[in-house]
Amino acid sequence: MQGPQNLFSFLCPSNDLRFLEPVLLEPRQVSGFTSTGRPSRLIGLAVGFGSNYLNALHVDGRLILNNGSHRAYALRELGLKEVPCIVQTVTRRDELELVASGDFQQFPDRYLKAPRPPLLKDYFDPKLRKIVVVQRKNRLVRVQIGVEQSDVPAE
Repeated sequence: MQGPQNLFSFLCPSNDLRFLEPVLLEPRQVSGFTSTGRPSRLIGLAVGFGSNYLNALHVDGRLILNNGSHRAYALRELGLKEVPCIVQTVTRRDELELVASGDFQQFPDRYLKAPRPPLLKDYFDPKLRKIVVVQRKNRLVRVQIGVEQSDVPAE
């Protein structure tokens, strides 16, 4: 929905809704666009969804599920044994700062040095897990546009 002229709001039951990226476009790239002037460029602000694939990191000979553990659990409980997964290879420990997340980013040795790291099958062990009912939420993404116009000296 559009609020004031410069504010757009997007509401979705999926918490994967997000601002993706800005993009600079030629007017001919946008079919059906009409303008009150003669635009030389258009700015597109993409809002949508990520890939929703599982994401794993290949580090020191181990494959670590970096993002998607809840999806992996739900899909496995539904009986699926194979799903798409993006695997990123990490060649140096300092790269973990850029690509790892959550507990793995904070405590990588738990996953890389421990003789028995946490495994997906642990989710199915009633002694190691607790199912918590949470209230459903909608994801709200607001994109606000700011414009500044001024005259600057020409060379």
